[in-house]
Order: sequence, then structure tokens, then C-alpha cells
Amino acid sequence: MKVQVMSRKLIKPCEPTPSNLRNFKISYLDEIPQPMNFSVLLYYLSSGVANQKLNQLEESLAEILPRFYPLAGRYIKENHLVNCSDQGAEYVEAQVDCTLLEHINGFKVNHDDDLNDLLPCEIYAADEITDPLLAIQVSKFQCGGLAICVSISHRIFDGASMVTFIDAWTSACRGDNTETICPVFNSPLLFPSRNIVSRDSETTMKTTKTKDSNIVFLDSETTMKTTKTKDSNIVSRMFVFDKKAISSLRANAIRSEESGKRQPSRVILVSALIIKALARVNQKIYEKSRGLLLSQAVNIRERTIPPLPKYSCGNFGALSLTECTEEQCRNMEFQDFVRFLRDGIDKTLAACAHILSDHTLIETALESISKSFMSDTNVFVYRLDQVQIL
Repeated sequence: MKVQVMSRKLIKPCEPTPSNLRNFKISYLDEIPQPMNFSVLLYYLSSGVANQKLNQLEESLAEILPRFYPLAGRYIKENHLVNCSDQGAEYVEAQVDCTLLEHINGFKVNHDDDLNDLLPCEIYAADEITDPLLAIQVSKFQCGGLAICVSISHRIFDGASMVTFIDAWTSACRGDNTETICPVFNSPLLFPSRNIVSRDSETTMKTTKTKDSNIVFLDSETTMKTTKTKDSNIVSRMFVFDKKAISSLRANAIRSEESGKRQPSRVILVSALIIKALARVNQKIYEKSRGLLLSQAVNIRERTIPPLPKYSCGNFGALSLTECTEEQCRNMEFQDFVRFLRDGIDKTLAACAHILSDHTLIETALESISKSFMSDTNVFVYRLDQVQIL
């Protein structure tokens, strides 16, 4: 698959950012992630009116940028702030020399190579004054289908923030006025900057576990190195779970009375299945059962006391850690992994619930939250299956 870039431009807000909002100081939680962009790739079948819809994409993007004004700015790492002078979001249009179906089927063979060409920028092209905080690439396939990739700097946004932006862009593009999504940039007020210096090549940390396995403290001994080049030991695979497969997994998970008290989410179901498979492979390789440490990113919006607004933008995530001992893993089935994952999330939410109302818990909770951003990449899954931008 070959992807040819046809145009590259900057889309600026349709209205200038007020002078009192020109300098956006990031929060402590925003300072923790390493310099990187994260992306969401959305596919759309041909609808026969591609050119008109492409124009709508640009116009609606300019329309919503005043609400998401930091995304049109540039990050100044020396000052730990975003200069919101309407420099613009990068917008790329590209042409692909195959059909959408050929691309999807080819990915199963070529893995992640083709996907890189659909990204508007490099993953690690972040934190420099020349790097846009928001970049979008619209790639058109020969069949008329589209791939829309939204890439945002992790310095100021997390997965839930990206979903808020995509939802707002979707509503604007479709002319849906039933609800106006108004983002809230309140993170710097709740978690003021500590002027943490982010390192490009390595992050130094040490974890100290407490009695609560969901709380992790950090100091500065153990070093985790990251790489900006492709690791030959890492491969990508595509697994497709349709509605029938999800229903079958859910029925299997709720067979036991305890698991049936609450319907597990699709994310937990698929995660539990994959973890079970990896545990069995691990056992086969080492000829014995081994312990596991299960981690999940958790969105804490609307789950604190008092609750954070749903459309709070910034980094508001925590990492749920659940440990399975060697003995537990030996006898665990699919339903058990479902319960472990769900219980881990519940414990993490309980630990973070009073982060805004009880100052004695702030440091503990912040250290737990910061653990989720110290790795080279973060996996997040939110409801994007119903996003219809076009």
C-alpha cells in the first residue's frame, strides 16, 4: 500500500483566542507523560459525496477550535505552558492506491507498517515549538472510502479528552445542534504544575507498593528506557470481535452467580480473554504457572467526590494494578480474569474518589495516577464505535 500526501495545511480557529487565554499553564498530571502523540484511526465506507464531506471536515474543524483553543497552540516546554496564539492544527490530505477492504485485509499480513503511513505525524514528534498539538490526516482510498486519523499530544490530552474533541467535531460536521459540547480546562487549577522536566530518552522511577495493591509510590532509582525506533521484538496483530463473539463471551462470563451481578464491559471481556491466552502461553513456555500483574487505564472523570465534569480536558487517568499470584494463575479461568479486572478498577476508583475533597489523599492518589503515564505507551479504549463524523 502506498500513501501519497496531496496537501498539508494549518487550520486555524474561526475566531481568535481572547488575550486572557493566550498562555495555558499545564497541570502536574500533564507534565508526567513522556513527549509523544497518540492517535485514533477511524474508517468510513464510500458514500459518493466525498469532496463535499472533505470540505465539511475542514470547516467544522475551524468552527470547534475556539472551544478547544489549546489544540491550536504550541507547547513551550521551558515554561510548561501552551502558547495559544492560534498557530493552527495541522491538516493533511492523502491518496491511497488501494481500496479500503484491500487495506484492512492487507494489515492482517503486513501488520503495523501500513498504519504508520496513515498517521499525520511521527509518534514522538512532540513538545517542540514547531510541533502541532493536534494533527489530522484524511486518507482517501480508491473505492471512495476514507481513513481519518486524529493525533493529539499527550502533553495536554488523554484518551477521554480526545473522545470529547472527536464528539464535538462530529456534531459540528453533521450540523447536530442538539448538544453543544463545551470542554472544561480545569486541570491546572486542581493539580498545579510542579515544573517536572520530561526526559526524551528515559524516565527514572522506583515503585514502592503499599498494603493497597492499587496504590503505587514513585521515587528516582529504577530507569525505564524508551526507543524512538521500531523494535523487531514487537509485532502487531488484528483481532476482530463481532457482536456475536462479544455476546458469547458475556454469556460465558456471567455463568457464575458472582459474575452475573453486573454485566462486564466489552473491553473487560476481550481483555480477560487475551490475558487468559497469554497466561497459558507463558505457562507453556516456562513449563509452570507464573504470577501476573494486570494493569488497566481508568478514567476518573465523574467518579470523584465532588465529580470532575464529564468534558474535563487534560490528563485525568489512573492506573489500576491487580496482582495474580502463581497459585491463582494456575487455576484461573476466563470468568476469574473478568472478575479480577473489574475488581481492580473498582478499587482504583475507590482510592481516587476523594482526591478533590480530602487533601490527605491527594499525594497518594497523584502518585498512583502518575504511574499510568510513565510507560512508553498507554492503551485506552473508549466508545468510538458510534462516531460518525461524516
